[in-house]
Amino acid sequence: MQAYTDSKRETDPHSLPDLEIQFLDADYFAQYAEKDDWYGEMESGWYYRHGSPGYMADSDWYGPWESEEAALEGARESQGF
Repeated sequence: MQAYTDSKRETDPHSLPDLEIQFLDADYFAQYAEKDDWYGEMESGWYYRHGSPGYMADSDWYGPWESEEAALEGARESQGF
């Protein structure tokens, strides 16, 4: 799911999402664990990551959260919204 850090931007027809929210499981992280030990410590759950509006999200994944809504709320809180 793509979302907005600032919910006020959702109604602006000229704005673009700056968040990606996705459920990631242990199989996803296992793909990267051999290259980076950090991924081997990740648990299944809902994660978010930031990006520039209109571009692919390029930050690390943050989570896990128990639901998509909780991940969105966590992303907004982390940015002061």
